[in-house]
Order: sequence, then structure tokens, then C-alpha cells
Amino acid sequence: MRAFISVLFLLFLHSGAAVAGTAQGTAKFTIKTVWPTCNADFDPILNLNPVPHANGVVEHPAITISVTCDRQGLLPWLRLTHSESIEDLYKVRMQPNLLLLAFKEKSSQKYVMYNSTDSAVTDPSMTGMLGGQSHDYKVELIPVTEIDSHAVVTARDGSTLVGVELYYK
Repeated sequence: MRAFISVLFLLFLHSGAAVAGTAQGTAKFTIKTVWPTCNADFDPILNLNPVPHANGVVEHPAITISVTCDRQGLLPWLRLTHSESIEDLYKVRMQPNLLLLAFKEKSSQKYVMYNSTDSAVTDPSMTGMLGGQSHDYKVELIPVTEIDSHAVVTARDGSTLVGVELYYK
């Protein structure tokens, strides 16, 4: 019975999904928020074309994703009397068979880099993140119902998990 209720809850969350996406060049990116009070937008200036370097390595430029959520909708059990807008920025960069995600720290202009091998590396320029072949990636932002507003970001290529989960406060 508990599993059945969990499935119904997940279906309810999925039904309120907000989706934003863009396609340009050889890559297609979409981001989906399953919480109805969250909106996701891409940086309007996108350049998804690979950039060749002198050493023969091909770099895929980063994509900035802006996610804005209504804290009152995320934390209804706190009975907040006002809506506080939360805006988070992400950058997405491709590597062969790997999607790198970066979360922007609220107190600085730096991005915290996460991938499947390293824990966290602060890289404000992201110049060392070099890419490979283009893939069709989907990035999902899934809020977790915890009082400290953790959220999970996963990257998928079709049904295959190609990125990592990113937790933030």
C-alpha cells in the first residue's frame, strides 16, 4: 500500500511539470522541473557549436540554465507568509559519454563543478572542461521534500544516466 501511494505521489508531481528547451547547432538540450512552482529558462544567447583548439581538442561551450522557484510552494509546511523568489544558475558542458554540471554559488561568481569522478572543484572560468561528440541530453531538476531545500539534478541521454546527481542548499 505504501508503494502504491508513493507511485501516485510521483505521478502527481510529474503531471505538474514545467518544461523549457532549445535546439541549436548539433545538440538539443531540455530541462524539466517537476515542481509546478519552478520555472527553467536557458540563456538566450546560445552557441552549441564545437570550438576547435590548437592542440586538436574540441570544446563544447557551456550552457547557462536559470531555475527560479517560489519558496512558499517548495516549503508549504513552514507556512511562509510571503513568496520568496529563488534563482539558481547551472552550466552544462559535454564530454564524450559524460555531462558535466556546475552550480553557481550564491555568494560569488564561481561555479562548483561536479562530475562522476571528482567530488567538487571550484572553477570560475570552466576553461579546463573540454568536450567531445554531441549527444541528445536531458537535464532534470527534481526538488526533494526536505526542510533545507535540497534539490537533485540528473543528466540523461535518452534512458541512460550520463551525468551525476547534484545536491545543493
